[in-house]
Amino acid sequence: MSKKWHKKGQHQESPGNHQQPSCHGEIKWPSVYPVRIEPSPEEDKKYAEEQLYKKKQLRVSKTLNWITGCAALVGLFGLIYLRGQLRQMKVSNEQTKLALHVSERAYLTVGGPILDIENGLVTLGRSNIGRIPSGYAQVIVHAATANQPTLDAPADLNNAVGRFWKKVSFPSVIPSTSSTPPFSIAVPAKSYSKAGVEAGTQVIVVAGYVTYNDGFPDDPSQESPFCEYTVRHSVMKRTVWVPCDAKSIVPIMETLDVKDEDTR
Repeated sequence: MSKKWHKKGQHQESPGNHQQPSCHGEIKWPSVYPVRIEPSPEEDKKYAEEQLYKKKQLRVSKTLNWITGCAALVGLFGLIYLRGQLRQMKVSNEQTKLALHVSERAYLTVGGPILDIENGLVTLGRSNIGRIPSGYAQVIVHAATANQPTLDAPADLNNAVGRFWKKVSFPSVIPSTSSTPPFSIAVPAKSYSKAGVEAGTQVIVVAGYVTYNDGFPDDPSQESPFCEYTVRHSVMKRTVWVPCDAKSIVPIMETLDVKDEDTR
């Protein structure tokens, strides 16, 4: 087989004159012509319609985005406004609650002392000028009798000739009306002189405070101070009671009391 191939190869060797082999043919390439492909009118119309549709879709999308953004802003402003309204409602409710407390709560007062000069006894009235009954209440009364050299000179409570104090407690105090009987607290005027009181050279001082719940259990305790002393009226020729400063007088009276407690 190799011999046949060898012989066959010998027959295909190039001739010595460098001519083309007899089996080699000339290749002819086809001519190349430039061609321009243009779309048909139907394709142009279809392409234009597609572009127009895409533009419309993009315009609709932008419009929807603007609408969504505006709606979000409106919703945000609405939430801010609603929050402000809720805050105002909370403040209004607190003010209403406070107004209810102020208008409906109990108000306890102690005052209007009456001097029984014949027996040396001072009677104080206790009342509730509010609209609901109070809770627990406690009244502490201090009384002192002091001499003053002249009508113009102030009495020296540190050198009082008579001292007394009293504590009275109540589970509740109902509102005072014209039909409810008044409640009074009596305290003695120790070491008083009828002549000295009528001459204005002796002064009787009553002072203290009432601590109570205003009728609303959750409210803190309220405190109402009181302070009055006797003055001889030179024109009317009678002894009258005049208010004094409880904040400055009560601490002095507390140091003068004799710890004589009477609790009811």
